[in-house]
Amino acid sequence: MNWLVPRSKLTVDQVRAIEMDIERHRAVVGSPRSGKTNVLLYRARHLMDNYPVPIGKYRIFVSSNAQKEYLRPALKEMDIPSDCVTTLGDWYRKLRKSYLQEMKSKARESFVETFSAAFDVWGKKLGLLDKDDLKFLRNSLNFDKWIDQFYDRKMANRLERKNNFAISKIALNMTKLMTKSKFLYDFILVDDGQDVGKSAYGVLKTASMHVTTFMDSKQQASSRGAGEKEILSELELRRPNVNLLDIYGGPAHIAPVAAAFVGQELERAAFLTQYPVIEKGERQRPLLYLAQDDNDEINRLAEVARSCIGNGDRVAILFTRLFDKQIYIEGLKNAGLMVDEIDNEKEIDFNNGRPKAMACEKAKSLTFDTVLMPGLESENRMPLLGSDSVSQEELFLGITRAERWVYFSAIEKECPFLDRFEDLEWERKLTIQRSGPIKPEPAPVQAEEPEESLKDIFGP
Repeated sequence: MNWLVPRSKLTVDQVRAIEMDIERHRAVVGSPRSGKTNVLLYRARHLMDNYPVPIGKYRIFVSSNAQKEYLRPALKEMDIPSDCVTTLGDWYRKLRKSYLQEMKSKARESFVETFSAAFDVWGKKLGLLDKDDLKFLRNSLNFDKWIDQFYDRKMANRLERKNNFAISKIALNMTKLMTKSKFLYDFILVDDGQDVGKSAYGVLKTASMHVTTFMDSKQQASSRGAGEKEILSELELRRPNVNLLDIYGGPAHIAPVAAAFVGQELERAAFLTQYPVIEKGERQRPLLYLAQDDNDEINRLAEVARSCIGNGDRVAILFTRLFDKQIYIEGLKNAGLMVDEIDNEKEIDFNNGRPKAMACEKAKSLTFDTVLMPGLESENRMPLLGSDSVSQEELFLGITRAERWVYFSAIEKECPFLDRFEDLEWERKLTIQRSGPIKPEPAPVQAEEPEESLKDIFGP
């Protein structure tokens, strides 16, 4: 799996984004498949090669550990240490851990000083002047163990309940004091920057001399993410430095389906203009399957997944509702289809041929030949777990992960956005199938030539 575009094939705007200086913070915007992640990696390599950046003095933040695993082959090819690629969550946890260790160390010093002072007073009265007695009493009372238990159990829980950014900033400033440096890093690059909050950008600015963020507001999958204007303001920019307009190999036959879930009409039109009018090669129209019930939907999903795997496709099964994921995974296993469930605790092999099952937001910056999106039920079942606007953003994100084909499925009576899907079918951009045997796509209707023209009837 080699998705890294050779540098010789990059556009002028992409090269410009790579080679921007680090005198101030930078922001790059671009639609799906505009090469933001490619540019991010090339920019990291460019900064490492052209600035005196020591090893380990930079960080690349990605949206998930799944994305880090997906990037691993490209990181190896570009000689970028994988240890420098992490998620903000993992980075925060390390900061809190170092902060906790420092608190424990200071607590030990305070206890020892207090105990030593008391020992000096009472030791003289009791005639205990040997320093070995202090060591003996300290070990007997086991102060060190008590401090460890107190801070590991109680203080760690208190830190977890505190504001994530506030604690991280305190821990960061403490680390900077210990290392006697103004910044921990020379540069930080952020992928999917639209899902990073304003406070988080404040922490990153404190941590690094330079920050470059790559973002696309249409793919914002987290309500915690800051808007583009807020991000630019936090980075002290009036506008993005580079707007990546060219699409790399984007599937033009899928673009209209993705555009149907872009909220603003102007944004929708701008998104469509980035795709080629004429598309080369074979293409299969996206499909929505309306099932009779859950069993019917899962069985058809297994049938479709097997067919795609048989064609050699890299397959992702994306879920817009987390409570659906385990139900479908178990159903697929019962149907004899093994899938890899993606979470942040496991290493991922993207080349083993098995479908990858994950929440939509974990698929950011990943691409697959085929994307399957089951379980598009409306919020009627569990109305407190989401809204149409969130589902719309997740649908857009999921659709734009596909390179060849997208498949949706839902219970017919509960399918959300059915009017949009029907409009797409009427425009011949999508096929809707209902429960029953799989039917081939209808052939394009050709207009019949009239047997006699008006000229034949009425003369010249």
